Amino acid sequence: MLFAQPYWNLSGVDCPCGCGASLSPLTFLTCPSCSNVVLSCDDSQAVYAPPREVASSGDFVTLAEPFGSADVLCPVCRSVALSEYRPSTSEEVRALGFEPGEYE
Repeated sequence: MLFAQPYWNLSGVDCPCGCGASLSPLTFLTCPSCSNVVLSCDDSQAVYAPPREVASSGDFVTLAEPFGSADVLCPVCRSVALSEYRPSTSEEVRALGFEPGEYE
């Protein structure tokens, strides 16, 4: 039996794209090459980094609108398109300083 990896979402933060989604449709995604983590809006497909800054409404960058547009490359390794990122693991999300309850 095969199990799909779960998708982890940022909890309790409004999406910065203005899509009108509250309670965060922001999903953690990881670069398969360098393990860089970004957040992707489930509704608009916009991509944001770094996740901790998005969570605190700090100084974050919009990497792509919509997700994978023009095959935007990973801002760290520049070798993988954002559209090829995989779901982040709980361990990767925790390594960024997020605690259970801040993501679900």
